[in-house]
Amino acid sequence: MHIGRSFDTFCHVLNQLNSPLKITLTFVALVLGYSALYAGIDSHPELADTSARRERRSERPPVDTLAAQRDTVVIKLYLPRSTGSVDPLVDSSLVITRPALQWLDHRALPDLIEYLPGVMIRDQSSPGQYAEPTVDGIDWRGIGVLWNGRTLADPVTGVYNLHLAATDYLERLEYISGPRAFLYGSNSTGGTLNLITRNYNSNRAFTRLRYAQSGYGYALTDGTFAQNISRRVNVTAGFQFQGSDGRYPNSQSDAWNIRGKVRFGLADNLTLTLSEYFTSTNTDLNGGIKFDSNGSGLSLTPTAAVVVNTDSYEKITRHDLDMTFVGGFLPDSEDVSTLTIYTSQNLREYRDEENRPYPNGVFIQSDHQSVWTGMQLTQLMTINAVHFLAGGMIESRHVEQSPNLGNRMENATAIWAKGEGSLGDVLTLATYGRLDRYLGFTKPGIGADARLSFDSSLSIFGGLSTSHRIPNLMERYWTDSTVVRVGSIEPERHFVTEVGLQFSFPGGTTGRFAITHRLINNPILLLPYDRPSVFPGITFVNGDREEMTTADVSLSLRWWHLLLEGTGTYFINRSGATLPNDLPRVALYGGLYFRDKLVSGNLDLKAGIRGWYRSGSWGMVFNPEIVAYVPNTEVPLGRSATVDLVVIAHLGDAYVDLVWENLPNIVYYATPYYPGLDREIRLTVGWDFWN
Repeated sequence: MHIGRSFDTFCHVLNQLNSPLKITLTFVALVLGYSALYAGIDSHPELADTSARRERRSERPPVDTLAAQRDTVVIKLYLPRSTGSVDPLVDSSLVITRPALQWLDHRALPDLIEYLPGVMIRDQSSPGQYAEPTVDGIDWRGIGVLWNGRTLADPVTGVYNLHLAATDYLERLEYISGPRAFLYGSNSTGGTLNLITRNYNSNRAFTRLRYAQSGYGYALTDGTFAQNISRRVNVTAGFQFQGSDGRYPNSQSDAWNIRGKVRFGLADNLTLTLSEYFTSTNTDLNGGIKFDSNGSGLSLTPTAAVVVNTDSYEKITRHDLDMTFVGGFLPDSEDVSTLTIYTSQNLREYRDEENRPYPNGVFIQSDHQSVWTGMQLTQLMTINAVHFLAGGMIESRHVEQSPNLGNRMENATAIWAKGEGSLGDVLTLATYGRLDRYLGFTKPGIGADARLSFDSSLSIFGGLSTSHRIPNLMERYWTDSTVVRVGSIEPERHFVTEVGLQFSFPGGTTGRFAITHRLINNPILLLPYDRPSVFPGITFVNGDREEMTTADVSLSLRWWHLLLEGTGTYFINRSGATLPNDLPRVALYGGLYFRDKLVSGNLDLKAGIRGWYRSGSWGMVFNPEIVAYVPNTEVPLGRSATVDLVVIAHLGDAYVDLVWENLPNIVYYATPYYPGLDREIRLTVGWDFWN
């Protein structure tokens, strides 16, 4: 009787809450109930802490280090450290691990990768919008975004919206730029971002919950649950909601993802993982502030500003399904064989309808449905001091419907290989190559690099490569009222050289400096043209050549209780581009923090100020119908900078992030013409419990 009344009361209260909080409380209630039930029937509590069991083993290490970590009593899962990696020898200074990720405050993935050297973001200052990453001047058309080594780019546009990736699902993030970038993904001549999802191994129920809230109705809720349900099976599930009421007219956004993963230990040296990542979004696309109608004053007043478009919006419905076999069939179990069979389905519903205040006279109902299915095989192998990597991929890319591309089926194939070895403790050499075939083009890439280590704290490195970027479907075939074509679009050819130094000193001081020169023959340019339209017109054309030289630096300095960390990018020169100054010549990002453990080591604290600076530029204007950035020809952007107050505190399994964004309330434009965020406080609370 009392239980029934309590349940009715709970349901009544739940119905009064908004959707994200309702989902969160329901998730917590289910986990609490299940965990309490499981705790009551756990007949082997002494086996719960597998790390403790490993510590009690013999101190004499075996030859195979992975075998030493495998607990054959509790669970048999072959899970090497390199699972999901494009290359276990990727420079560790360019990898963001899960422990480090928890100390880098961010809303979404675009904020996180801005901590990496050479990366700049064309930001629209609103959750869910298309933030374009650039690496040393190369935009997202030349940046491969991978999910455990396989591509995420939609074949319709050739790009991936970074806001769709839940950072709480990541184990680590691999970043490769410079000469090696082309090796690891299709069209990744500028850089590769590999998002590696976390594989849990928890005998007791593990639950993680994070909630964030800020101004203009911004809210984020993320929940994760994982547990070994038998000696060879682990189940992981999670969800995320991220949304905002919008700061300006027609800028509201809602995004959901639901994720699940089941991992089976088929044998002592073979593991099967089945996973799905479902995404659903509804995002208003206002095109930014209509600068010529607002002037500089009204554009920064949300209630008075006039936006480019009050009608346009998009809905994304996407499924990413993967079946991955990871096997260790060679003597060293770190020599991993990985076979991934995957399929992705993406439906983008773009609308510009006359059903909102101040309609613009444009009516568009455009559905783009695409499916890409593929198989990828990679093999790691070590012979003496030489590490080999080989891989191959075959993928079918099907545009099932699109008013701008029609019905189109294309196949893409690629093979790649790398050999890397050391000559003593001083010199490391690597050679690598890749061959891609797509849209009737067969294009090779080849490169080599070397690292000279003077001791464990200082090394210099350098390399060179030549590779190609094959045009995507949008560049080669897209047609609409805003697009003009001048001849057919041919592949780009990139020549890249890089030199730099890296150091690591006792006490936690690390740094990296690199100069990269890139020459692009036949660059694919997006030229602007004037036409009476809501969004900017685009002319696709191959240029003659483009040349750029950039200097990147990253630094982390520990002294006493202080931590200074930051990155910087400087364009030494840039010529031949569509708009040579479409990006700031100088970009700096960093912070100064108090960093130490307090309260007898129970409170881990990072507190201080963080800021960034960008020199003036013209910037690029976003065309949401075609999902492309076009050179700005109206008014250039001035210098911009801002300062945030940041406090990140970990107390046991709980953590709190408190960020006072844009503390001096500096007025600036992030991208033409999206005003930067004004002063507001963002609070994030997280908790890992029953771990």
